[in-house]
Order: sequence, then C-alpha cells, then structure tokens
Amino acid sequence: MNKLLKTSFGSRGRSYLSQVIKGEKGSSLVMVLIIMGVLTILGAVFQFFSLTEHQQVVNDEKRMQAYYLARSGAEAVADYIIKNPDDVDELLGEESDPVDLGEGSFKVKVTEINPEKPDEGLLIESTGNVDGFERTVKLQLLPYQSYSLGEFAVFCNRGISTQKHVTITGDVGTNAEEPGSIHFGGINSFTGKVLVGPNGDPDEVVTGDVANISKGRLTSKVTYTIPDFPEFPELDPEDEKTKELSGEISIRDNCYYKRIEIFGDLVIDLGDSVREVLVDELIVGNNVTIKLEGKGCLKLYVNSLFDVGNSCRINENGRIDALTVYMGDNSNMYFVNGWVFKGTIFFGNKSTGNTFNNMTIHGHIISAGKEDSNYVFSAKNDTTINGIIYAPNATIKFEKGAVVNGLIVADWLDVEKKSFFT
Repeated sequence: MNKLLKTSFGSRGRSYLSQVIKGEKGSSLVMVLIIMGVLTILGAVFQFFSLTEHQQVVNDEKRMQAYYLARSGAEAVADYIIKNPDDVDELLGEESDPVDLGEGSFKVKVTEINPEKPDEGLLIESTGNVDGFERTVKLQLLPYQSYSLGEFAVFCNRGISTQKHVTITGDVGTNAEEPGSIHFGGINSFTGKVLVGPNGDPDEVVTGDVANISKGRLTSKVTYTIPDFPEFPELDPEDEKTKELSGEISIRDNCYYKRIEIFGDLVIDLGDSVREVLVDELIVGNNVTIKLEGKGCLKLYVNSLFDVGNSCRINENGRIDALTVYMGDNSNMYFVNGWVFKGTIFFGNKSTGNTFNNMTIHGHIISAGKEDSNYVFSAKNDTTINGIIYAPNATIKFEKGAVVNGLIVADWLDVEKKSFFT
C-alpha cells in the first residue's frame, strides 16, 4: 500500500506540488511587495513630517535669533544715546548699515516720535535678520527732560489738597477749573504762582491759605505723554530655582530666576552692555549694600515681589541710568526703613498702591498706569526723592515729612503735613 501510494505520488505529484508552492511563493511575493510599498510610503510620510517639524523648529529658532539681534541693536543705540546725548542730531533720520553679529545682522534707524514735538522723545527701530528671517523691535526713548512742564514744581490734572506745614518752592499748575480744586491748608511757605485751567476762575479754583499767592490761568490745558511700559522679556531660566547672591559677580548674559536672595554685600560688574534680569521674587536682607560697576546698565524685571530690608544701599554711588526696575502689574514692593536707592522705578498699569517709608531715592519714579488704573503712591516719614515723579494718572499722597527735590506730575496730590517740594 505504501509502495502504491509512493508510486502514485510519483513524478506528477511532485510536479503539481512544485507548482502549488511556486504559486504560493508568487502570492507571497506580491503581498510582500505590497507591504513594502505601504511601509515605504508611510516612512516617506513620517520622514516628511519629521523634516517639516524639524524645519519649523529651525525657522522658529532663526526668528527668535532675529528678534534678539534686533533687540540688542535697539538697546545698544539707546544706551549710546543715553551716554552721548549731544550726538542725537547726527543720528536722527539715519539708518545704519547692517551690523554683523553672530549668525545674523541688524540695522537701526532713529527718528523722532513726533516730528512736530521733538521733546516727546525718540523712536529707535531695529531690524534683525538671520538667513532671511526678519524681526523688528521698536523702542521709545523718553528723555526725562521731556517731562518738565516749564518751571512747575507740581502739576496735577484734577487738583491738590494740602494740610499742615507744607513748603512749595516753584509754580503749581492744574488743568482743573472747578471751584476748590486746589486747596491750600497750613502753607508755611509758597514761592511761585498757581495756574489753573484756561476757563477756570483762579479765585474760585484756589482756596485756603491764599492771601499772598499769585494766581493765573494756563493758556491751554496740558496733556501728558504716557510712557510705554515694556513687555517683559522671555529669557532662558537658570538651573537654580532660588539663587543666593553675594560677593562679587559678573552679569554677562540675560537670564531668568524664580527667586533671588541677597543677604550679603554684592558687587555686580555689568561690563559695557545692557543686561536684563527677569525674576519672580527678589529678596534683599537687612544692611545690604549693592554696587553696580562698569559702563553698562541693568534692567531688572520683577514679576511678583521686590522686598528690601532695613538700611540697604542699592547703587547709592552709581549712575542713575545704570539701574531701572520694572514692576509688573501683579507685583508688590516692600521697602523698610532707612534704605537708599539710585536709579529709576517704573510701574506698569497697577491698581494697588506702594508706600515708601523713611527712605531716600536718587532718581525717578514713573507710572504708565492708564486712566482707569486708580494707582496710589505714597511717601512718608522723612522720605526724600531727588528726581522726578511722573505719574499722570495716579493719586500721590505725602505725609509726615516727605521731601521732593524735582518735578511732580500726577492726577491728584494729597499732602498731609511737614512736606517740602522744590
């Protein structure tokens, strides 16, 4: 039987089986080719999307590089103008040749913000280019001189109220025309005159201790230029969530910190450039001295908290333009007794108040608050400000021995007692 089966299976069986196997091989080959084709297509698709995504990342990096090149160019020109104000006329209307820096270049143009009113400041427009990707940064440079309003010691839009032992050296002005908008109570000394709104009656607008005060009207209402509060930069974070600083350090790169704590004396070398530091919380302990060295400038952006202890000295013997502190809309500032600050403090559109208590500021306080911000700033207990307070939409309060040697621009001024304005 086995022999019969083997014989029957013989050459024909083997031939048929071979044909079946060859047929199966053919079908398998077709299937393999189809699968390989599908996989090839899928691979090409994935590779396309991968290359596209990679190229998008590369393009975004180039756009970001172009932005920082533009920003560096604008800040470099601004820094030059601050240090060399006599050269402004040579720069106006001129556009620089492309300046190569790193992997790209930038060019800068300087114009007046308002050609009809040169005192309003300068517009610096810088364009960065990296492999054809361009970004433009516009920076307004508002000279402190442009805030000056004639010989005014104080100018308030809505009015002024004083109480006891107040001394004013210089003119006082207001746009107010309503009776009683300016009330002087307890004036010790007043050297100057009071000018009210052009349609107001000076004898009705100005009330109180006015027997020996010269009064008059403005020829037209005064309008204010509200400075633009800058957008906070996006900076690369440091590894440390909390950075403790003391001793001597150099700032060579712009960076972001979650929290900075300074509990010992600190010397910061700024080099020759504009440096930016973004911090959520900045804590300065008691009796700390912070010195800024070099020809550069430090721009400090505070998101949340700036807390300074007793008897601190911040840039006391440095340049005013070397330090600018920008306080974000949701930030708070706490200053305790007996500290000295030299520089500029720039508030955004805050709706909460800040109080300066028994301190000395050599420099300027600026508020970019809008008309509905209801911002309140107060100084008390022998606080002295040698500079400009420029807050056209703010209510400013002085009490218990405040001294301002400079210009005050506010919406409303409330003076309690023992204050001096010159």
